[in-house]
Amino acid sequence: MTRQMRCPGNDMRNITADDVVCPSCHARVELFSDERGRRCPKCGERVDRDAVPSCAAWCAAAAECLGAERYKEFVEMMGAGEEDGSEAG
Repeated sequence: MTRQMRCPGNDMRNITADDVVCPSCHARVELFSDERGRRCPKCGERVDRDAVPSCAAWCAAAAECLGAERYKEFVEMMGAGEEDGSEAG
């Protein structure tokens, strides 16, 4: 019998919480290790953690592992992080 490997990021026992300071209002925003960022509950500003390489950027099973909605959010965030500030068009 072959044991199937599981993504360690998919195991809720491995998720940790970090406090990140909002760049706008300086409130503490709790981010979990499976999140790249979220909106500040105090002012609504987008708060992102420092760029950390994610397996979802290169793993062929990322969409299946994260689920369609979270994978779509991840892809959108990655695209926004790569923009140089100029607008196309």
